[in-house]
Amino acid sequence: PLYRVAELRALEQSAQAALAPGTLMQRAGAAAAVLVAARLPEGRGRVRIVCGPGNNGGDGYVCALELARRGVDVQCVALAAAATEDARAAFARWAAAGGVTLTELPGDERCDAVVDAMFGIGMARPLGGVFLAAADWLNRQAAPVLAIDVPSGLDADRGCWVGDVAGVRAAATVTFIGAKPGLFTGDGCDAAGTVDIEPIGVAPGACAGMLLAPSDFPGLLVPRARNTHKGTYGSVAIVGGNLGMVGAPLLAARAALRLGAG
Repeated sequence: PLYRVAELRALEQSAQAALAPGTLMQRAGAAAAVLVAARLPEGRGRVRIVCGPGNNGGDGYVCALELARRGVDVQCVALAAAATEDARAAFARWAAAGGVTLTELPGDERCDAVVDAMFGIGMARPLGGVFLAAADWLNRQAAPVLAIDVPSGLDADRGCWVGDVAGVRAAATVTFIGAKPGLFTGDGCDAAGTVDIEPIGVAPGACAGMLLAPSDFPGLLVPRARNTHKGTYGSVAIVGGNLGMVGAPLLAARAALRLGAG
């Protein structure tokens, strides 16, 4: 299932109504920590997490605290103060535990992983200022970039860069509740990397789209009997090929031939 932002918002609101404040953020941050730890040598190493002001940044603070509890050398980079109630609570827990928070991007240092927790599915304006600089910093790192929910700057519905301003390019993305169309279309195909879907305890709901794969078409992959011929499997007529438009009929004809039509 592929969930658009409006559908995800409805699922989030329904789930939050039955849970204690911050529960979904705790689950999301913990799931992100599992993904990050799996990318570290023996589960240990140096990690830097770039946090934004919203709930995506709050997920980053939760992730940092979970990693610190595992013995990981982790620091957060706060490019803006936490601006939502849940994010402020997550930051407070991180700070109370002795977590280190930088207010500027670190210089050149060896990291085992860097995490993008700047902006999630609610991205409406193109990246700019310190956040665009942070995206550039993340993209320059030799360590793998791991994105929380969606790579910052990416339209979660359409898979394009918001405002045509390129954002974070991740090696892997951990996304929550359900998959988003933008992670599998347009620029999202390259920006998201490997996508891990974590439902974080939210029951699936209605959605408008589905992600298709070859395994969804087993009937087309059944081996043909040998004692058959081109007329056994029907005939296909393809009409097309206006001036400069011959490619589409050629592609269709090639597909028909490979499927065995007459």
